[in-house]
Formats: sequence, C-alpha cells, structure tokens
Amino acid sequence: MGNQSSKKEDINEKKLKKNKPEKLEKVKDDKKVKEDKKLKETNEQEKKIADYETKYLERYPLLSLFSNAEKKIIKNIFLNLCDATLNFEQGKEVQNHELEEKIITDGEIKEEKFTEFLKLPNNLNNFGKLLYHSFKSIKYLKKQVNAYEQESNIQKYLNKYEGNNKLGFEQFLLAISLYCMKLDEEILSKDKRNHCIFYSLRDDKVEEKKSESNLENKESDELAELLGLNSKEETVKVQYSKIKELVLGLAWIAKAHQKSVSRLKEIVNKKEKEKYEEKNEQNQKNINDSVNPELIEKLTNKWKENLDKDMPNEVLQTLSNINDSNKNLKEEINNSQKKNFFDFNSVDSYDYDITINNDEITIDESYIVSALDFSLPKKIRNASVEEKDKYMNSWKDWNKWCTVRAPNILRILAIFIYNRLFNIKHINKKSLYLLTSGIKGNGIIANMDDVLKIDCDITWEQLFVFSWFMPNNCMESHINMDVLYQATKDGFSINRYEQCVRYYPGSTVIFIIGDLQNNKESSQIVLGGFVQPPWKFNNVFWGNNQCSIFELSPIFESCQGARKNTNYVYCNSKNGIGFGGKVGNHRLWINNFFQKGGYQYDILADYMNNYTSSETSFTQNFDIIEIIVAGFGGKESLEAQRKAWEFEKNEAERRNNVNLRNADGNLDKNFLKMAGIIDESAEDKGIIRCLDVPENKND
Repeated sequence: MGNQSSKKEDINEKKLKKNKPEKLEKVKDDKKVKEDKKLKETNEQEKKIADYETKYLERYPLLSLFSNAEKKIIKNIFLNLCDATLNFEQGKEVQNHELEEKIITDGEIKEEKFTEFLKLPNNLNNFGKLLYHSFKSIKYLKKQVNAYEQESNIQKYLNKYEGNNKLGFEQFLLAISLYCMKLDEEILSKDKRNHCIFYSLRDDKVEEKKSESNLENKESDELAELLGLNSKEETVKVQYSKIKELVLGLAWIAKAHQKSVSRLKEIVNKKEKEKYEEKNEQNQKNINDSVNPELIEKLTNKWKENLDKDMPNEVLQTLSNINDSNKNLKEEINNSQKKNFFDFNSVDSYDYDITINNDEITIDESYIVSALDFSLPKKIRNASVEEKDKYMNSWKDWNKWCTVRAPNILRILAIFIYNRLFNIKHINKKSLYLLTSGIKGNGIIANMDDVLKIDCDITWEQLFVFSWFMPNNCMESHINMDVLYQATKDGFSINRYEQCVRYYPGSTVIFIIGDLQNNKESSQIVLGGFVQPPWKFNNVFWGNNQCSIFELSPIFESCQGARKNTNYVYCNSKNGIGFGGKVGNHRLWINNFFQKGGYQYDILADYMNNYTSSETSFTQNFDIIEIIVAGFGGKESLEAQRKAWEFEKNEAERRNNVNLRNADGNLDKNFLKMAGIIDESAEDKGIIRCLDVPENKND
C-alpha cells in the first residue's frame, strides 16, 4: 500500500509540473492582453487629443502662428480668466477636452479679470481698461487683394472673421496675434497694425450714432470699400484723451522697466563681485612672494639670452613658471576689479527677484504730453487741456504725424503684452516690469544709465520721446547707450571729438544742448542727430536714409532721412559738423570749435529736403553748452574701436621706427618713392623733389 501511495504522489507531482508551464503561459498571455489593451487605449486617447488639436487648428487658424508652448499658455490663460455658463445633458460623462472646448466656445474674459491679469498699479487703471477695450474691439482691417495676388489661409480666415463685441477665445487670439506681431508684413504691415490699434480705441456709441446718420450713404460706403478705399475705417476718430492715456501708460511701463534693469544690474554686480573677491583672496594667497619678482624676471631673461649657462635649467624653468603664474594671477585680479559683471545680453538668465515700488516711478508727464500735442492740428495745440482732451483725432492726421515724426511710438505695446502672456518670470512675480527680448526691437531704450548719470540737461523723459523715432535695431533690452564723447569732459574741439568717435562701428546719436541767441529771454534748446553708419572725417557728405535729425526741447520734432539726395552727414576738421543742406548752409550744424551752432529750415529751398520737411520755415542760432555722443553697438563695437585705435598707434610707431637709410648710410630710394619724395618720371635725370642734395665737391 505504501508503494502505491508513493506512486500516486509521483504521478500527481508530474501532472503539476506539466500544468505549471501552461498556467505561466496563461498568466503571460493575460498580462500581454492587458498591456495591449492599455496601449490601444493610450493610442486612442492620443489620437483623440491629436484630432482635437487638429480641429482647433482648423477652427482657429491663428494658433498655427504660435509655438506649442505658446499655444498651451494662451489656452490656459483664457481658461483661467474667462467666465462661462456651461449647460450639459444630465447623466452624460464629460471628458476634460470636451469641457475645455465648451469653455473656450462659450467663455468670455471680463474687464475686471483682464485688468487684474495685467498686474498694473492703481494709477494705471484707465490704461488697463483702455487695453481691454482695444482687445475686445480690435478687428482685422481687410486687405484688398489684387488679381495677381493669392490669399493665404490666414488672410482668408481674417477676411471672413467678424467680431461679436466680447472678448471670447477667438477675439483674444486675434488681439494677441496682432499686438505681438505674429502676423507677417504681407498680411499686416506696420502701418496697418497701427491702424488696427487706433481703430480699436474708437468710441462704440459715437460710431453707432454716426452709422445711423449715414444710413442713406450705405451704398456709396460699400462701393468705396469694394474699391479698396475702406472709407469707414479711414474716417474713424479717437478722442485725444485716450491717445494721451495710452502713451502715458507706456511711459510708466518704460520707466518701470528701466528701473528694473538698473536694480538687476546692481544686484548682479554685487553678487558676482562677492564671488570674485573670494576668488581674488585665494589668488593672492597663491601668488608666490617668497622669491623677488624682479629677481625672477632678471634671471629668466638671462637664461633666455643664454648669458648664464652655469645655472641649472630645472631651477630656471621653476623660476620662469613661478614668474608666469604670478603674472597671470595678478592680471586676473586686476581685470576682475575693473570688470562690470552685468551682461545685458543675459537679462533673461538672471534669476533674481526684482521688486519695484510704484512710488519709485516718477514721470514728468507734462513734457511727454507737450511732445504728444504736436500730433494735434496747430489750431488745437494752444487750446485748454479740456478742449484738447475732447478733440476727436482722425486716423488720417494721427497716421501722418506718426509716420513722419514718431513711427515707433506704439512699439512697446507689443513687448509689454508678450511679456505679460508668455514670460514665466512675470507669472511668478520674479521681475514684474523687466521686459525681455521676446520680440525683436521692443520699442524701448532702457539701458540709458550712462547718459542719465552725466551732469547735463538730458532727462529720462526726453530719451523716452527720443525712442519714438529710433530704428528697431537700436531698441533691444540688451543694448546699452555707451557714452563715447562728452564735450565738457573730453574737450570742445572736433579733433578731440574724432579721437573719441572715430572707428566706432555701431550706430550713434549726437545730443547738442545750447542757449538760443535769437530770443529776448535766454532759453535752452536740446537737439541732435542719429547716425546709422560709422563716422567719417573728410570733405564730402556721407550717410544713408536711416539717419535722422531731431529737436527735443523747447518743441518736439523729428525728421527722418529722405531719398532726395545723399547729403545726410558732413564732418570736417575745418568746417565742423553738418546735417543735410549743403556745405556752409546745413539744416543742423556746429562749427569746428564746438562753440556755435544753428538749426534752420527753408520751405522753399529744395536742397533742404535731405530730411523730411519741418512744418514751417525758421532759423535758430545757439551757443553750445554741451555735446554728448552715445553709441548703440554694445561691447563688441567698443572692443572693435579699441582694437582699431591700437592698430593705428602700432602702425604709427612702426612707421616712425622704420630705418630709411641703407647700410652705406644713403637714403633708401624705395621708401622715398613710396613717400612721393622722389619723382619716378624724373629719376633718370637725377632730380629729387623736396630734398636737399649736397653738391659733389669733386665736380
């Protein structure tokens, strides 16, 4: 019996062993089925999301203008800010993407949420409301497409899009695309972009009344629009108080940015200096002072000249190494003590918390408003503040003034909106008013500390107004206004001027401050010129139409380079500096002693039209108080200028040290020929010009 039971156990054990692999295989199969099912569900989910994204792009083509990260931010901002009333069928399971789609379709951003998102101080509440109204009312002013031009998908979409007077997702997307310059020049030119912004500031109630009164002219309006005249859009008017509010808001943002940059500069220099001081202490310890440096240098020089052959090479090599090491360490210490650690190109990389209190930002609004008043017709400029604020400025008048005098006045809006939306540091309140380089040419000159530190009468407000007409390539967050020349410091003469400005390859601006002579009461004038190419010192005109001349005080005027002729800039040691006009009769000039200057315009003189015309003819003479030249080329231009001057100095020394005599003591004729002293055509006759040849006593 015992044997039988043991046999049964063996049989059962064999059966179990046989069944075990089958069970394992079954477990594996079940696991694989589950994994396949999970993978399938994931793929289906991803496909649904991809289809959902594709549907979004089809429904909102403007999303294709943004990066994936920007798309996500735009949707998240809208979902966080909007108010939506959602109705779903009871008992129906709602998925996240369906809920999101429903919110985006039906949602709307209200004024309070929008202004809160902008994080503006209380004194800029009206500015925030103005931006909200602009976002809600902005529309694409249809571009007329001729028969030879093919519309892009974006243009087709925009030409059909009609707003519904609420800030829904589609309207929000349109406003961002337009403000942040995502639409290229072919779709929306700079002039059209400004037109869209101006049009969005209109008063809806006024426009409604106007449209009611013009019902009988509807057919003619439609015909004008069909012909590309855009009559309704061209005749729209905006109250001057709104334009003033917008520009003053931009001034506040610009000042806050400039303060932020200065604060960041202080923090970075302090922190980095502390690091270098620790390193310098260590370097000082590493300098081997046990051996006299002069002795080391003397011994190493002897060794190099093979004058001391008995000294072991190992000792000399050691001394030489110590000497070289000491030199390198001392040079590093000297360089770090002179170094400015802050780099404007790395503004985005600094992770310091910049706090600017609103009471720190003070602006002379009266000066900015007085400059802006020149956008008004002459008959309105001298009216009361109340009358000017109520004046309805037409697009035609505003655009004409902007194009000629202040082409970049609204440029800063783009960088401000872009930073509020897409700069994570703003969301985290790391640097609320530090505008980074998200858009090329941000419309602001922030790094003007070098100019403002100078004891002169150039104010921050004047530099802000100056930025209204500056080229885009001079308006970046990383560009610094480096002072190249200051007359009261470097000397009042064109020779001293040349030594400071020559060989600088970047764009420059010359500010001239003077006392007007032709006024009964002495008053000050601030004017100057922007020069795009490097300075030349010769007897001919040079420059290009990127150059401009301007007056900042007592009135504001800027005159951009025209294409009438090439008389843009003249700079000569005998005649001084002149802009436009002709030699001896320039529109803006200073004499070579930098004592006297003049600014004039003759409306009847054609030679005066190198720059855009002034409103009237005038002549202003002044005594010069100060002249300042600032460069926009950054460290690279400063270094290039330094190298050019160093090269010229070395070349001069080399030429001075050239031996002009041969071994026999006679003058080297080749050098004399190069110098033009020997006339090669007369050489056969033995004639040498400008050289006293001693008579041969044997003759």
